[in-house]
Amino acid sequence: MQKAITRAQAVGAAIVTIVAWTLLNGVTALQNAEQLPDAYYKTRDSILSRYYNDSSWTGVWSSNPEGYVDSADVALSSVDVYLQLRTAQGAVEGTIATKKLCGILPFAMDGVLFTGKVSGKAIYGSAYDYIGGKQVQLAFVSIKQETEDPSIVTIHFTKDQFEAFPSQVYIRSDPNKKPLDLQVNSSTYCESIRYPNGRIDSKKRKPIDQLQRTLPPEQ
Repeated sequence: MQKAITRAQAVGAAIVTIVAWTLLNGVTALQNAEQLPDAYYKTRDSILSRYYNDSSWTGVWSSNPEGYVDSADVALSSVDVYLQLRTAQGAVEGTIATKKLCGILPFAMDGVLFTGKVSGKAIYGSAYDYIGGKQVQLAFVSIKQETEDPSIVTIHFTKDQFEAFPSQVYIRSDPNKKPLDLQVNSSTYCESIRYPNGRIDSKKRKPIDQLQRTLPPEQ
């Protein structure tokens, strides 16, 4: 069931909690009044994190995740999209990659950057990166939980500047991986694609100056 409370109501609940804490603790609360700002922000952030369901929007998703016993029964996309997200109070940051993207952009390690915002059971945002010192928007992205299983998401890409993303994919979270954690993931997504024979592989990619010439004109 969709949560009925609004962001304002969530913040209001945090304020009520702080006031109630003060009344219950009396003189002790007043003596420790300097701690109220920290207590307020921690309570507010905790409530907003639950409201936006941050935990379900933090992780690593791909078309070949490990650790599921029902993998044979779940139809995921054959085109791999590798998505890493961290979410805090509904604000989303991360990276997004495809095999084609790794071959096009020489500087992308785990793909390009992603930023977005949680809205109900979806995230709306954009894939972008910096080319020649300029921030370039590469595609608009929507990520939706459309099934009863929140580990599976549908991603739609529009206004794809380099045609590096599929129009739509179905991917699943990988419980064995943590987002943007090289110590756990051991290597970047693009590394194995660019260097199938290890780092000595010298497969060439488009230099940055060629990428700059293919950018859409500034509005």
